[in-house]
Amino acid sequence: MLGLYKVAPEGVDVEITVETSVDPRPAAPLGLPPRPREPLRRGAAWYAGALHAHTVHSDGALTLQELAGRARHERLDFLAVTDHNNTAHQLEAFDAPDLLLIAGEEVTTPGGHFNVWGLAGERAYVDFRVAAGDPAIQSLAAGARERGALVSINHPFASCFGCPWTHPVPEVLDAIEISDERPEARLQALAMWDLLLRQGRRVAAVATSDWHRGAAPLGVPAVRVFAPELSTPAILAGIREGRVVVVADASLPAPVVSVRAGETVAFTGGLVRARPGEALQVGVQGAPEYDGARVDLLWNGEVVASGVLPAGGEMRFERHATAPGYLRVHLFAAGGTLLALTNPIFVEVAQP
Repeated sequence: MLGLYKVAPEGVDVEITVETSVDPRPAAPLGLPPRPREPLRRGAAWYAGALHAHTVHSDGALTLQELAGRARHERLDFLAVTDHNNTAHQLEAFDAPDLLLIAGEEVTTPGGHFNVWGLAGERAYVDFRVAAGDPAIQSLAAGARERGALVSINHPFASCFGCPWTHPVPEVLDAIEISDERPEARLQALAMWDLLLRQGRRVAAVATSDWHRGAAPLGVPAVRVFAPELSTPAILAGIREGRVVVVADASLPAPVVSVRAGETVAFTGGLVRARPGEALQVGVQGAPEYDGARVDLLWNGEVVASGVLPAGGEMRFERHATAPGYLRVHLFAAGGTLLALTNPIFVEVAQP
């Protein structure tokens, strides 16, 4: 169904050829092939995954089995398959018992693309027939949420035709891609995300490779999602709750960021409540891969402090709670490459 969203309102002429047969055998009914029983793994961890990839069921180069093999080679824990405007990949069997496969769709419209993750059923898909700027985008997104799926805006400032986001922002938005090949588009996506956060929206930032073909890895960039187990409901809940760290490479571990106010401690995606003027202790702990990285602390999207992560990987910042807002951390390599970006920890300040 790739490209149908570009058809003009007056439609197109279609010629259908039907071939009949005297074979009395009935056609095999549709049905989903068996999938590994979930959870695939138990235990809380920062699971690594790719959230935006295509197969031959739209404009990707690989079958589902080939894509799953690539994900396993990169040691990904989960993979969301998001073909354009269909979920036909669900009908394809695959053998990868240790890989969590999440059924998704890239809803491709002339006003931008958005991913839905967590669709279920062999005929499950989200309609894409909505014109640019049409307020019906709200009902499409809301309908996906009602079916248990998450909604994420894709590449909002991409340069390809019909790719940038020009629709109204859905009221039920769960996430937004902040990754893009062009540096200016990444900065614009970050600014859009921060604008939503400052408006009080709880929207998670994700990064994806939007993989179609070629030698580039699936997991560059990728996400780490903190979940109590490796299952579809647990991974989707982790994204919904903002327990996500964007990493430049799926092999990078997630840095652990915490904010303490008095006796209360919150981690990425969490919330702390503080008294006016109370000290906020921000802790950043990284694995050896981050030794020597520059750490930027951001308050409401603005850098308010920086430092270099020492060997051993632990440093602290102190802020004081004067108004509600949110804190997050960016980690950069010596050459300026972004290694990791955490989702916010939110701060509420009690009224005096």
